[in-house]
Amino acid sequence: MSIRSPGLAPYRQEIHSGLKQLSRYICLVVILIAVGVLMGWGLAIPWLKSGLPGLPAMRPNTALGFLLAGAALWLEVDVRSSERRYAWQTSLSLGLALACFGLGSINLLEFLLGWDTGLGHWLFPWWAEQLNSVSRGRLAPNTALSFVLFGGSIWLLYRRRYRGAQVMALGMFYVALVGFLGYLYDVETLYGLGSYSTMSLPTSGAFLLLAAAVLLRYPNRGMVAILTADHAGGALVRRLVLAVGLVPVMLCGLILIGKRQGLYSSDFGVVLLCVLVVLLLSLVTWWSGLLLEQSDYYVSFDTLTGLPNRRRFEQQLSQWMVYCRQQHQLLCVLFLDIDRFKYVNDVLGHDLGDELLIHVSRRLQSLMPEKGLLARWGGDEFILLLPKIEDLAAGVALAEAILTSLMLPFQLQNHYLNISVSLGVAIFPEDGEDLRALLQKADLALFEAKGQGRNTYQIYSQVFSERVSEALQLENALVKALEREEFSLHYQPKISLATGQLTGLEALLRWDSPELGRVSPGRIIPVAEETGLIVNIGAWVLREACRQAKVWQSEGLLSVPIAVNISVLQLHQANLLAQLKQLLNEFELSPSLLELEITETAAMQDVDYAQARLHQLSDLGIGLSLDDFGTGFSSLAYLSRFPLKVLKIDRAFITSITTSATAQAIARSIIELGHGLGMRVLAEGVETKQQLAYLRSVGCDEVQGYIFYRPMPAAQVAEVLPKVSKPQ
Repeated sequence: MSIRSPGLAPYRQEIHSGLKQLSRYICLVVILIAVGVLMGWGLAIPWLKSGLPGLPAMRPNTALGFLLAGAALWLEVDVRSSERRYAWQTSLSLGLALACFGLGSINLLEFLLGWDTGLGHWLFPWWAEQLNSVSRGRLAPNTALSFVLFGGSIWLLYRRRYRGAQVMALGMFYVALVGFLGYLYDVETLYGLGSYSTMSLPTSGAFLLLAAAVLLRYPNRGMVAILTADHAGGALVRRLVLAVGLVPVMLCGLILIGKRQGLYSSDFGVVLLCVLVVLLLSLVTWWSGLLLEQSDYYVSFDTLTGLPNRRRFEQQLSQWMVYCRQQHQLLCVLFLDIDRFKYVNDVLGHDLGDELLIHVSRRLQSLMPEKGLLARWGGDEFILLLPKIEDLAAGVALAEAILTSLMLPFQLQNHYLNISVSLGVAIFPEDGEDLRALLQKADLALFEAKGQGRNTYQIYSQVFSERVSEALQLENALVKALEREEFSLHYQPKISLATGQLTGLEALLRWDSPELGRVSPGRIIPVAEETGLIVNIGAWVLREACRQAKVWQSEGLLSVPIAVNISVLQLHQANLLAQLKQLLNEFELSPSLLELEITETAAMQDVDYAQARLHQLSDLGIGLSLDDFGTGFSSLAYLSRFPLKVLKIDRAFITSITTSATAQAIARSIIELGHGLGMRVLAEGVETKQQLAYLRSVGCDEVQGYIFYRPMPAAQVAEVLPKVSKPQ
């Protein structure tokens, strides 16, 4: 797992924005301090130059440096302008920063080499006489060094060397802090260096502000990123930074006051300071421990339910697997998924969905044995661990208890919810000797349970892995089949019971795979729909059916429509209409020669959308039929809203139509319903004369099945078309 560098850590946006804005305000304050000092020199107001009466004054060249520095950092902060203006501002910012660097460097060289450039007199000749009284107008060495550090920090910001810029800003901060503490504690040696000029109180304060402004310029970069980082380290630093910065200063001040008041000797003061620092560090350590304990909880536990999370569960499972392996005992893992939980979120909202998860977790906890472990895996999935069991019976008993318990309704606010769950059960070491294998087997069992209709549990079997492996193999083969054009279409005629004539053809997908042999549509369609490949396969079927229809039309063989099945995914494609128009234009085909079959389930998934889309298709002149009618849960009111021409009775009813009174009643009702709605009714899967006779007796319009024709390749259909086009 890769580790983020601090500069790229996730940060809290509100803190980040606030600190950047604060940096801009600090620049203004520094500029105002400089202007105030220059006014003090110009108007001969001593307190404006020194901050407080009787203290050393800030020199005018120092004030000029702060003007340049504040402007340089202000211009560097302002990035909201256009790129061209930003480039101009950056150049000006760099120029001003280099001027600060030069000002500090010249004064440092004067002190180190004993030069006298007279820079202060040259810059402010009108105050030459006053400047002679303060080291000939030179900057204090610590002031000069701070300007050098500031200029270097701005250059590094320009080069996007954030960490280096912040290190220089910290250097400037600590140099200024020494001077500031000298005034705070009244210790002259801290702000003055022997016979050299001293750093004034406004100077030390302005440098502290400048250092803070540089540090806050990019609060999500470099070392400062920890302040805005949205993790435990960031929270810890934000809580401790003021305490660590202010408390030692206050302690030292109190110790000095006590000593100067004669309350104790210097030795006692040093010991007392030591004790107080130890106390402070102890409090900081304790506070840090509390925060780390809290952060460890969030790392290991789910914040919604309070259950152990995935990470914690895997740690515990690994430990129990080691123990059970050594003790030659079994353990059981149960994967649990709430059935159709997405509908709860979509219909009732995520807040109610979260509340349901909390109630489910509590009910599950009440069922757990003493040594069992329940965790939230993520989303609507939970995982349970039963260690030290004798056999599989304990896992089965818990699964059955869970199914029974969760079938009882949940009262959430003003709603009573009935839910069901699916569970997958796996045993260690039988189903997997390592953590990943065991979890994978439990997940496969859960997948099988959901495929079995939900509200059940499945115990892992090797068959599940074989099915998944077969599905993956089939998926890969389907992708290659599209690339290699291995698919073909067979066509099955539809026959009118009144005339015996051909009323249409249904295009049926066939696949002869070089590796898998003949693959039935019953295996192809579920995998294609699950993987989304059905969209590309369906597009190929539409194109091939239109191409073949054009061939037969040009040969004078085709005057009836070819029906093509379209999936739910195709029906919801935004470009379906454009795709159909393009095909009809490309092959110069009349829309009346194309018919689309949709299943009852597809039509009822989103009734309003299906109604609008089917009307759009009908407006193109394309015929529409409803396939597999009677197998879903469609409402008769909804059915009347669809512009359908044909209602197809599912073959499941036709198979038993001669032996089952129920099947006969359903078939008869569907025929009456279709006629009542102005549709033709077609029965598919007709194989016997008895079935045909019954359908004819109850007024069925058309049939399709082996009793007349099996699905045939295009070449064979071309031979049959002239025969079935004549009355029988």
